Amino acid sequence: MRRLQSEELLSKNVEHRTSKYLNNVIEAEHGALKRVIRPTRGFQRMATAFSTIKGSRSCG
Repeated sequence: MRRLQSEELLSKNVEHRTSKYLNNVIEAEHGALKRVIRPTRGFQRMATAFSTIKGSRSCG
């Protein structure tokens, strides 16, 4: 990073943050995005998804 900053290829105000928890906001946003992209998330089989969409047999 220092080399890139000295060569002016990287902004001087960029800093390397080493705490493993600083990335949580990005990861949480990524999860929300995956839920939008993959609407069948959580269904292990298409039969389960079909049953959920169709409705339970016991309901009517």
